[in-house]
Amino acid sequence: MLVFWVAWGRVVFSTKEIKWFGVPIIMLTASLLLTYTRQAWLGSVMGFFFLLLTRKKSLLWFLPVALGVFYLITPAHINVRINSMVNFKDNNLQTRIALWQGGWLVFKDHPLTGCGFKCIDVVNKDYPDPTGYINKLRGMHNNFVQLAVDTGLFGLISWVSIWVAYFMTLFRRIVSMGENLAYKRDAMASAAAITGFLVAGFFETNFYDAEVSMLMYFIMALPFAANGKSPAASEKRNPETISQHI
Repeated sequence: MLVFWVAWGRVVFSTKEIKWFGVPIIMLTASLLLTYTRQAWLGSVMGFFFLLLTRKKSLLWFLPVALGVFYLITPAHINVRINSMVNFKDNNLQTRIALWQGGWLVFKDHPLTGCGFKCIDVVNKDYPDPTGYINKLRGMHNNFVQLAVDTGLFGLISWVSIWVAYFMTLFRRIVSMGENLAYKRDAMASAAAITGFLVAGFFETNFYDAEVSMLMYFIMALPFAANGKSPAASEKRNPETISQHI
C-alpha cells in the first residue's frame, strides 16, 4: 500500500509519468486486491482522496466514479470482501470491537503510562474476556488503542504528535519550495502514503510490524532528503560565487 501511493502520487501530480508508472500501478493494484486486506483497501482509498484533494478539489468527483467502475470489473469473490466492509455484523469487525473494549478496560487502570509493551500477555487474566479473542490474539488491532494500553496517555500523545509535526513540517517545506512541482509531487506522494498508513492503523496494529514501519519511515524521509531551496532560489547565486566558477 505504501509503495502503491508513492507511485500514484507521481502520476496524479505529473501526467507525463503515466506511461512509465502504468504497468507497476496495475501490478500493485492486483497485489493489493489479492491480499484481501480490507484495512489496506480503506487506507488506499483515503490516500487517493488525499491526493485528489491536494492536487485539485474538482477532481474529487473522479473518486466515486473510479470506485464504482472498479467494483463492477472486479471478480465476485473480491466484491464479497468489499461488501463486508459495510457489514457491521461482520465477524472480523466484531472481533476488533471486542479487542478494543478489552483494551479500554486495561487503559482505565493504567491511564498515564500504560502497563508496558506486550503487557496484555500478563494482565489479560485479570480482566473479563467473554469472547476469548484477547487471550487468543493478544493484540488490539488498532494502533491508537494498542499504544494507549502499552504506553498510556503519555505515549499515545507523543506518538500522535509525531504525525502532527510531520504534516506541519512537510506543509511548511512545500510552501518554502515555491513552484517546485517536482518536489510537491514527491512530497504529496509521501504524505498520501502516510495518510493511508494511519487510516489502516485504525483496524490493524501496523505500526508494530517492523517491515511496515521501516518502509514507512523511509517514505516519510523522502521529502526531507531533497535540496531545501526552490529552483528559483537556487538560481539567485552570489556574484562572488559566480565569479569563482568562471
